[in-house]
Amino acid sequence: MLVRGEVVCLNCGRFLGQLEGERERPYWHARVAHPAGGRKIIRTASGLRCGYCGGRAFIENLERVPRVA
Repeated sequence: MLVRGEVVCLNCGRFLGQLEGERERPYWHARVAHPAGGRKIIRTASGLRCGYCGGRAFIENLERVPRVA
């Protein structure tokens, strides 16, 4: 199942973009579907980080995305 979720910083509260990928796979294999403001979502071994302040980021509002053939 393909899912998309919004990435938000826990520290500064900024919306960082959306990740899209397979629900069964870890999110570091997902692609950035819609980056916010040209900043990258930083991926580290311990998870996602904010490109503005370096704070921890999390994924919320997961939704199913229809597959395009």
